[in-house]
Amino acid sequence: MPIPRDVAIEGGSSANPNPTSGDRHVLVVQQGDCVLYELYNTVRTAAGFRVSSSARSPQLTSIA
Repeated sequence: MPIPRDVAIEGGSSANPNPTSGDRHVLVVQQGDCVLYELYNTVRTAAGFRVSSSARSPQLTSIA
């Protein structure tokens, strides 16, 4: 998943990486390909990100 390292984490920040501080959603739209990347319960780590609960990447070009 093409997640920028400086992406905002809803309910958390790099200063407060506690996974219990909010639902910790990350939402990124890949323009051109029209793909939404959604991560839940995300924690920023030195290596990138850890997703404790779920991740999904639906295409936004079709209506389901």
